[in-house]
Amino acid sequence: MVTAKVGAGIRDMKKEAAIDLRAILCSVVVVFGLIEFLHASSVLIVYVGGIVSLAAFSSIFPVTTRYTRIIAVLLCGSGLAALVFSAEISPVNIIKGFAEMTPLVTLMAAITLLAIPLALGRYAELFQRFYSRKSRSYQPYLVSLLISYVLSFFASLGSIAPAYYLVSQNLNRIGINANSRFETTSISRGYGMVVIISPVTVSVGIALQYSGLTWTEMVVPVMFLSLAGLIMAFVLEPSWRIPDEDKAPNEMQDEMQNKMQNKMQDNKAQDYKMRNKKTQGDTQNKTLPKTPQNGNKPTSNETEQEERAAALPARRYISFLLLFVGLISTIYILGNVLNFSSLNSISAGCFIITISWGLFSGRARTVLNHGAVFFARDISRLFDQILLFISAGFFTYSMEHSGGLAMLGSIIEGASGRVGTVVILAAVPLVIASLSVIGFHAFASGIIIAKTISLSPLYFNPLALAVALTCGMSISFMISPFSGLVLMLSSFTKQSPYNVGIKWNLKFAAVFWALTIIFIALANHFY
Repeated sequence: MVTAKVGAGIRDMKKEAAIDLRAILCSVVVVFGLIEFLHASSVLIVYVGGIVSLAAFSSIFPVTTRYTRIIAVLLCGSGLAALVFSAEISPVNIIKGFAEMTPLVTLMAAITLLAIPLALGRYAELFQRFYSRKSRSYQPYLVSLLISYVLSFFASLGSIAPAYYLVSQNLNRIGINANSRFETTSISRGYGMVVIISPVTVSVGIALQYSGLTWTEMVVPVMFLSLAGLIMAFVLEPSWRIPDEDKAPNEMQDEMQNKMQNKMQDNKAQDYKMRNKKTQGDTQNKTLPKTPQNGNKPTSNETEQEERAAALPARRYISFLLLFVGLISTIYILGNVLNFSSLNSISAGCFIITISWGLFSGRARTVLNHGAVFFARDISRLFDQILLFISAGFFTYSMEHSGGLAMLGSIIEGASGRVGTVVILAAVPLVIASLSVIGFHAFASGIIIAKTISLSPLYFNPLALAVALTCGMSISFMISPFSGLVLMLSSFTKQSPYNVGIKWNLKFAAVFWALTIIFIALANHFY
């Protein structure tokens, strides 16, 4: 009996050690991806980064999903075969291949960490008042769409959960019956329209890396396409055209609800002031709330800061604005003044702003604690995506150095002589979306297509190329039953991924693809 317990304890210790080792290796990969700008000056950094990336690949491979492992084996196997047949197989090429996509791993981690200030700042609550002012039947859907759009600009997938609960709770408060399509399409389309311009999305990072543009060169013209898509997302959606009897009960009830909410906020502010007087001086160095005793609420610094945020909405608006302006300004300075690469400037900007927000809000310790927890444990949630990025990077590197991509580029060159580069770029979103529907990750297919086109001897308009790639990935996120966005919304609504993705968004995706084709044609002619 004792021996069995000891054996079980040893197994648990080994399991914990394996988990810690995987997290450490992936965290080191993030570090090497962040210093990609030093690759040109130090070959040693490339080699060490590749070795660590290969070790991380080997350690996380057994704990990823079956689908991810199959795709990784296909990509790495194809890459190895290309190197073997071209006689380019060598330890150096293998190591460099595994270091190819480490900057994208870093970007993904940086985006996740940026969600920390968004969650701690409780900025989603700032939008509640817009629901309480509803007077027209279309306004709740429009507000929901804009909420998803604004929050996704900062946190990408990290914004989906707070956006969904914010939207659904506010819809219930104003009397609109539960409608999964109403909620999910507003969130998925808002997210889809922001991932083509937001500097903290991997899709934009991929487009910038292979088009050669900087984010500031891309964002202004693509913003028009993003807003046009947002308008079409609203116009094409039938779920907000609900009969009046299924919506808010009456104006009197709405006014009563608004008064009750205002009264609760006033009471909360007064309660904070009273408690602050009683507990001042007793909670200077505490970061975690105490367990409530005798019916008293926690009185830690963290709890007081949250109450202060609720009592001072004006300061929260300023903090939210500073977060936005600070992120954009930091990325601009790193990319355009200090000449960091696009991916490095975005990743470093996310890290800098996350820490700066903690210092500005007086919650630096909390932010650092959350960051430490992410790298020590929560980074395991990214294992599947990390494996896909590393595999796609090795495949593209191998295809490039074996001459495979040059051969594909020649094929594209021959095709463009018949149909033109605009037609080829117009087909890119369709190819990426079609592959995603059958289970191929949008990032992997986007990287492979981008690498092939960038090595083609033909000239492709950089803005048109960037839009073709980002819009293809955006459409994939909205319709693919395998995308993280669709699967997350499916779990919230208990609807099938097919309904959430293809059934409810396919029509809009087709219209958005048409808008993309028009934009590509205009960019190719005028830019």
